Amino acid sequence: MKKFIALIFFLSILAPGKSQNLDLIVRSNNDSIACHIDSITDSHVYFEMKQNGHWINSYIDKNELLDYKYNAIHKNAFLFKQGTSYILGPKIIKSVYEIRKNAVYVEIGGKGILVSVNYDRLLPLTDRSGIILGCTVGFLGDFVPEINYLYGKSKNFIEIGLGYSFPEQLLVPQVGYRYQGSKGLLFRIGGMYFASTLPESFGDFPWVGLSFGYSF
Repeated sequence: MKKFIALIFFLSILAPGKSQNLDLIVRSNNDSIACHIDSITDSHVYFEMKQNGHWINSYIDKNELLDYKYNAIHKNAFLFKQGTSYILGPKIIKSVYEIRKNAVYVEIGGKGILVSVNYDRLLPLTDRSGIILGCTVGFLGDFVPEINYLYGKSKNFIEIGLGYSFPEQLLVPQVGYRYQGSKGLLFRIGGMYFASTLPESFGDFPWVGLSFGYSF
């Protein structure tokens, strides 16, 4: 049980600030409650928690309190006892349908040559696959719409796709690895090839990209 409590606190530290929207209370019997802490006095902690599917006001004597933390829990990252705020454990993502569908990230190198900002949207096909539609705006003024095929499970995926870079008019096939955590962390690394489509466009060289961002 101590390992379980430690895991909850570890995951709460890793969670991005914007994704955290519930407080955490841990009782001396090791029950963990996702809640909204209202106030704390010398003897009690007052909070709101879910019971029988409804939010109710409750409190705990500080003698029964093991620990508490503000903004520690994202409700979509944990499993709860049905109809309550009692935490059963971290949620394990098993299907593409369960992961977050929108992502924004900064890419170093990659489709924008130097640095770019990117947005993409996931359209699930099966439990392990999906189509990603995205666009890139590069530091040098490049604009690259793209389509990728995603395959994998849990948090680890392979991406294979194709983009087209304007105004240089370059075809950009690409393949890479994508990590997408349940709390929003996004990491991508991959290789690509810039292929000229017109005699006057520069191209025909390999390149790599490294991305960090957030999914929601």
